[in-house]
Amino acid sequence: MKRFFKKLNRKNISFFLVVLFTLSVMRLNAQSFRKGPYLIYPGNPSQMTLLWQTHQSQSCRIAWGTTTQYLDGNDIPTESGPGSNGHQYIYTLNSLTPDTKYFYRIIYGSDTIGSFFHSAVPENAKHLKFLAYGDTRTHPEDMNKVTHRMLLEIENDSSFRSFLIHTGDFNSNDYESSWDNQFFNRSYSNNLAVQSEMPVMGVRGNHEGSATRYNKYWPFPHPGSGDFYSFDYGPVHIAVVDEYVDFSAGSEQLLWLENDLAESTKPWKFICLHEPGYTDESYHHDNTDVQDYIQPLCLQYNVKVVFGGHNHYYAHCLVDGVHHLTLGGGGAPLYAVHHIGEGLILSVSTFHFAEVSIDNDSIFIRIVRPDGSVVDSISLVNNVDIINPLHKSNDIKIYVQGKVLFVSGLKTESDMSVTDMNGKVYYSGMIQAGQSQLNIKNFPSGIYLVSIKGDKATNQKVMVY
Repeated sequence: MKRFFKKLNRKNISFFLVVLFTLSVMRLNAQSFRKGPYLIYPGNPSQMTLLWQTHQSQSCRIAWGTTTQYLDGNDIPTESGPGSNGHQYIYTLNSLTPDTKYFYRIIYGSDTIGSFFHSAVPENAKHLKFLAYGDTRTHPEDMNKVTHRMLLEIENDSSFRSFLIHTGDFNSNDYESSWDNQFFNRSYSNNLAVQSEMPVMGVRGNHEGSATRYNKYWPFPHPGSGDFYSFDYGPVHIAVVDEYVDFSAGSEQLLWLENDLAESTKPWKFICLHEPGYTDESYHHDNTDVQDYIQPLCLQYNVKVVFGGHNHYYAHCLVDGVHHLTLGGGGAPLYAVHHIGEGLILSVSTFHFAEVSIDNDSIFIRIVRPDGSVVDSISLVNNVDIINPLHKSNDIKIYVQGKVLFVSGLKTESDMSVTDMNGKVYYSGMIQAGQSQLNIKNFPSGIYLVSIKGDKATNQKVMVY
């Protein structure tokens, strides 16, 4: 060891000590901390809210900055919850530069804990990536497998370190012990890392019950009497619906939701709720109130995607151009699927999460398993849907625009067939290399399977309106 240090000059020794210090700060499972640190996005690109809980009252100090010297600010936050289940801290960082990496650390007694995050993209941003999952309850060890894959995906593309949608049922119930032992369990490093690096924007599930502890640990800004709210992030607007307060015609929540969607000028609007209106009905049935009251607003205000959970599997339903995605594979015990449900395109019993990528006027969604394999993919391009490439060649692009089916990227003349989901053949023949067009004006509205055989084989589903 002495020989090692002799070879280091003063500059290298300083760097070595900084690395050691940084690694110590990243020790997220410090046992003096009971929960966190974790993040909530307050809706302003220049802000980020940090939350944590300790086991007993003792002064904490927080510091942050764009480097691990933490030069942008430091403070001694006030404990916001006394008592045996208190010792909670909620602190909002201000004056952040949008789309910037920030480091933070919290010093509590002899422990130092910290992490980093990316501040939100500017309000006029045209590009965005984010993640979504749900139903993490009961088995934190399985949630840890899902978040492990999230971290690998973020390592590959840091743009996904923006925010994480949670579709409800964080724990099996709303008891303090469940929050300790399930969602915030200190033994699962991947869960802790995800919570510390990106804001989790959640919805109340049925297992949150009366939401006493849910509201304590997730103090999202509620504009009304229920746990509903919305936020903008770059090019998206996300409305979060609380299905455990009234959202029928004339209710406070439905009036709020309609006004909220009507006033948003963002090019892409999403709705997040817990019980899906359309899903694989193998376990819980479709929520008919969502069909009656939420779906019409989706059609009126151009909401293309609704995130739900509740059923512990993945399901993708398409109803009148609205994609209803059941993201219930975040760690809860999986349910079997029987492939039944209105508008159902695909259902798979597997742990998973969603990757959402927005690029100007297009969206690409991938559903990813913990092993990295892709369950489903959906593209929305100028309101043209390309659904679930079953076997995808990256060179071949197939899409529908108006009443024309376009195919591009073929290197040689190839054989192509177009069938509906019942197997009825609507076209069978040769297609030319380069870009080709097929007139589909006589095709009824619905989902079609396009199969190409040649040196670049592919099978893809497309939607014809």
